[in-house]
Amino acid sequence: MKKHILQKTAAFLLSLIISVSAIPLVSFAETVQSEALYTGMYSPDEEYVFSVRQDHASGDVQFGEDKNGTYADITGDAVLSFSGDIPKAGQYQIALEYLLSSDSPRELNLEASVNNGDFVQFELPKIYRDILGSDGKIERDSRGNDVKPQQESIEQYVILPIRELGNAAGEIKLYDLNEGNNQIRLEFEGQKVKIRSIRIFHSESEPYNAANPDDNNKDSILIEAEYPLYKSSSLLYPMSDRSSVATTPYHYSQIRLNTIGGSSWKQPGQWITWQFNVKQAGYYSITLRYRQNVLRGMQASRRIYIDGRVPYDELADYRFSYDRGWQLETLSSNEQTMYFYLSEGVHTLSMEAIMGNMLQITSNLQNVITELNQLYLQIIKITGIEPDIYRSYDLDKQIPNLKTTMQALSDTLTQIAESYEAEAGSVGSELSFLHEMAILIDSFIEDPDRISSGLDKFKSNISTLSTLLSTIGQQPLEVDKILIKGMAATEELKENAGFWESLWNGVKSFFASFVTDYSMIGSGEGDPSQALKVWITTGRDQAQILKAMIDDTFTPKHGINVELSLIQAGLVEATMAGKGPDIALGVSGAILGTAASAVGIVRSVPIDLGVRGVLVDLSEYEKFDEIKSRFQETAFNGYTYEDKTFAIPETQDFNVMFVRTDILSQLGLQPPETWDDLINMIPTLSQENMQVGVPQACITTMLLQNGMTYYQPGYEKTVFSTQECYEVYQDYIALYRDYEQPYYFDSGNRFKTGEMPVLIAPYSFFNTITVLAPEIRDLWDIYLVPGTEQEDGTINHATEATGVSSIMFKKCENKENGFTFLDWWSSADTQYRYGQEIENVLGKAGRYATANVEAFAKLDWSKRQLEVITAQRQYVHEIEEIPGSYIIARNMNNIFLDIINNGANIRESLVRYSKVMDEELVRKRLEIELLEKQ
Repeated sequence: MKKHILQKTAAFLLSLIISVSAIPLVSFAETVQSEALYTGMYSPDEEYVFSVRQDHASGDVQFGEDKNGTYADITGDAVLSFSGDIPKAGQYQIALEYLLSSDSPRELNLEASVNNGDFVQFELPKIYRDILGSDGKIERDSRGNDVKPQQESIEQYVILPIRELGNAAGEIKLYDLNEGNNQIRLEFEGQKVKIRSIRIFHSESEPYNAANPDDNNKDSILIEAEYPLYKSSSLLYPMSDRSSVATTPYHYSQIRLNTIGGSSWKQPGQWITWQFNVKQAGYYSITLRYRQNVLRGMQASRRIYIDGRVPYDELADYRFSYDRGWQLETLSSNEQTMYFYLSEGVHTLSMEAIMGNMLQITSNLQNVITELNQLYLQIIKITGIEPDIYRSYDLDKQIPNLKTTMQALSDTLTQIAESYEAEAGSVGSELSFLHEMAILIDSFIEDPDRISSGLDKFKSNISTLSTLLSTIGQQPLEVDKILIKGMAATEELKENAGFWESLWNGVKSFFASFVTDYSMIGSGEGDPSQALKVWITTGRDQAQILKAMIDDTFTPKHGINVELSLIQAGLVEATMAGKGPDIALGVSGAILGTAASAVGIVRSVPIDLGVRGVLVDLSEYEKFDEIKSRFQETAFNGYTYEDKTFAIPETQDFNVMFVRTDILSQLGLQPPETWDDLINMIPTLSQENMQVGVPQACITTMLLQNGMTYYQPGYEKTVFSTQECYEVYQDYIALYRDYEQPYYFDSGNRFKTGEMPVLIAPYSFFNTITVLAPEIRDLWDIYLVPGTEQEDGTINHATEATGVSSIMFKKCENKENGFTFLDWWSSADTQYRYGQEIENVLGKAGRYATANVEAFAKLDWSKRQLEVITAQRQYVHEIEEIPGSYIIARNMNNIFLDIINNGANIRESLVRYSKVMDEELVRKRLEIELLEKQ
C-alpha cells in the first residue's frame, strides 16, 4: 500500500515538473475561456502548453506576472524560445497566446522556427468589434443614414493558430514534431505585444454522415450578418447594398448598412465570427444569403467553424459560386443538407477566407510570372526595350534553351487554366487570359523572329498576368443574413424580392432623388444656419469616415455643429460667387497639364485666394505655433506669403528611391547614395538594356541639394539665369541627353518588370507597387534619394514635397469655431485615426500620406520603411509659393523640352525662359499691390 502511494506521489511530482514547460490540456472551455478571449476560432481535441521562460528570451523584452501567470512584454526587437515535451510524435498545429495593444499600428508579424528548421513568416491579427449604439444597433446621422461604426481593437489575450503570410494565410500548417523535447523559436521585429504561451494541438474532423437524423425541432435563428461578434480585420465593416429590396434592412432613399464582406473580405486569413443563442437543443441546418459577383466564373472558398471547430471535412474548404445577384446556399454535402447538433445556449459560427484549390494555382502562376520576367529581361539584354522589328536577333541561338523554356511556360499556363476549369466546372473569364498568353508564346516558339515585333505585347501580357495573380488570389464574399433552422422549422430566406415590391421601391427611389442632396454627408443637430459649413474634396468613403469622427469626437467635445458636404470641383467658382464654405479640406493647388506633371504639383489655390483677401491668416491665432510644431519644418512654406499663413497641411508626399534589390544584387551593384553613384551604375545597367527612373521633377531636388530654390533673395527673380543654376542644370540634363535615360515612363510597370531597377518616386508609390506587383513583394526596398556631397564631406539628400491643405474663408461667421475645427483636424490623434480608417476601408492602396509627423509614425509602416521615410523627411525643403509661380512650372518644362527636343544651348535656353518668368513675377506682384490699395 505504501509503495503504491509512493508511486502515485512520484508520478504527481514528475508531472508537476514537466508542466513547467509543457501542460497538456483537454478542455478548451475550461482553459481558453478563463484566460483568453474566445473568438470562435480555436477549440482543440488535444493541447500542450509551452509557457514563456525568462532564461529563454533576449532583446527588448521584460517579464511580468498577473493572475494567470507569467507573460513576456515585448516592446521592439526580441527573440523568445519555447521548449517542452510531447508524448507522441506526429503532425501538430501551433497556436500563440498573445495580446496586442490597442494602439499598436499593425498586426503581429513574426518569424518562427521549429526544431532549428527554416524560419517562416507569420501574421496574427488584432481582434476587432464594432462600436454600436446603446441599443446595440448601428447608429444613424442627422439625415437618417446609417453611419459606419467605429472599429474597436480588443485589448485582451487571445489564442489563435498561426498562419503563414501571403496567399497561404488561411491554410492550416502542420508541423512534424518529435516524441519528447521540441524547440520553437520566435523572432519579433519592432513589435509591441505580450506573449504568454505557445499551444501545440490537434483538431480533427471527419466526413459528414449522410444519414440525416430525425428531429421535430421547429426553432430557427436569424443572424443579420452586419452584426458580427468579432472579426480579424477592421476592413470587415458593415456595408450598404441597395441592389435588392430583399436585403435587410432596406430603405428606398436612405443608407442602410445591411451586409458585410464583399471586396473587403477577400484576403486569405480574414475571418468573421457571429454569435447566436439556441433555445432548443436539436439538429439545425445553416443557410446563407450571399453574393460573389467579383470573380467571374470562379469560386470563393471559406473554412467554416462551429464553436471553434471545423465539424466536418466538407467545411474545411466550402466554396461559393459566382453570380451577378444574390444567392442562397444551404450548407450541404453531396447535394444533401448538412445538419448540426447544437445544444441549448450560446454558440458561434465563424467563416475564414482561404485559398482552397486556388493556392496551388496561384503558386504555380507566381512561378510562371517570375520566369516570364526573367525571360523578358534576357530578351531585352539583346534587343533593347525598343527592338528593331525588321532585324533578326537570332534569339533562339543567343538565349540557351529558349524554345524549351517557352514550351514549358506555355504548357504550365495551359495546365493552370484547364485544371481549374475542370474542378470549377466553368470557364472563368479571368483565367481565359492564360490561354491567350500561351498562344502568344506558342507563336514565338514557331518563329522566334516574331519576338521583336511582339515584345510590347509580351510585356503587357506579363503585366496582365500580375494583375490576374492579385485577382485570383482574392476570395471575396458578401453576406446579408444567416438562417440557422431546425429540421421542422418552416422559415425560409428570400433570394430576391418580387417584381411588384422591387418596382414600388424603384418608384419611391426615383422621386426621392429629386429631394435628396447626395452631396450632403450630414449636418449637425440644431439650427443648420449656425453649423460650420465644411467642404471636402475626396471620395464618399473618406467623407463618411470624417463625418463619423466629427459626430463622435469633435462635436461632443466642442459643442460645434458641422455640416459636411462632398464636392469634386468648383471650390474657387463657388467662393467667387459668394456660395462657398467656411472651411475647405483637401485643397490642392495643382495646375493641371504637362508642365505641372513634369515638375511637380504647384500649390497655388491657398496663396492665390489668400493674397486676394479671401482666406483667413491663420498665423494670427494664439495656438498657431503649437499647430505648426506638429509638422515638418518647411511644411508651411507653400502656404505662407509675406508672413501670412493661409492653410494648414494635410498631406505631405515626397520622393524616396525604390530599388529592385534582387537585380542590383545579381549585377553586383549597391543602391546609389549620390548622383555620381547613380551615374556610375548607368553603364552597367545599360549593358543589360536597363535604365534608371529619374523624373523631370528631380531638377528641384538637385537645386535644393546645391543650396538653391526657384527664387533669388527678395523673390523678384528666379535662379535660372545664374551660373550656379547653369552648373546644376548641366548635370541634370546629362542624365537624359548624354546617358539617354527616359523622362516619360510608366513607373509601375517598368519597376515591376525590372527594366528600371532604380526608380525615384514619391513614397506613396508604395501603395501602387504593393497592389500592382505582389509577385515582387520581397524583391525591393526603399532608400534615400541620391544626394550631393557637400564641402564638409556630408551628403545632402534634400528633396521637395507636395500635398493638400485645409483653409478657412473670411466669410466664416464664427472664425474661432473654424480655427477650433482646423486645430482638431490637424491634431495627431485625429489624423492617425483618419489614416487608419481610410486604410481599413481601402487597404494598403489607401495608405494615407498625413503631414502630421506623430500621426505618420503610428501608421502601419514596417520598421525599415518608417526609418527611411522619416530620415528622408528630415531633408525635405518645400519650395515657397508666391503669386505668379504657375509660370515657373510652365517654363521649366519649356526649358527641358527646348534642350532635349530642339537641341538648344543650355545657357541660352535658361536665360531666355528665365526672363519670361521674371517678368511674370513682377507683373503679378504689381497686380497684388494694386489689389491691396483698393
